[in-house]
Amino acid sequence: MYLIPLPRKVTAQDGFFLVDHNTAIVLDEAQDDNVLETVKLLQREIKKVIAITLPIKKFLRSAGNLAENCIYFQYDNTDTRNEAYLLTVRPNKITVTACSNRGFLYGAATLIQLCKISRGEIGCVDIADEPSYSNRGYMLDVSRGTWRTTGISLP
Repeated sequence: MYLIPLPRKVTAQDGFFLVDHNTAIVLDEAQDDNVLETVKLLQREIKKVIAITLPIKKFLRSAGNLAENCIYFQYDNTDTRNEAYLLTVRPNKITVTACSNRGFLYGAATLIQLCKISRGEIGCVDIADEPSYSNRGYMLDVSRGTWRTTGISLP
């Protein structure tokens, strides 16, 4: 499995989840517009890969059982790791579990990669991931020329 960046823990399982015309993307009713934007990104990318526009549905967790053959974005308020996510692929459902918008974004990005690799027939897997570092940045390589400090600005 070739995923960038490589997740912390990947456990392969038996079976496949097939993304087809009956598959829906399902959100918790309480999730905000940022997660909705992440889901729309996932919807667009899946459409590019397999030419199917998946419907987006809201689900009230207290309303009962969740339908099968769906991609479910589940909020987990017990996890305190801000950007962590858990991606679970089973033959009847894909679940992206996170406690923050960034966690959902990273989980959706991994799911997009899996969909592109498999063309919509995603192997069952458990992926648990979180960033290695709390701070993100970039390196400015000034060794290949001279730079004045006035010429360097932060975005």
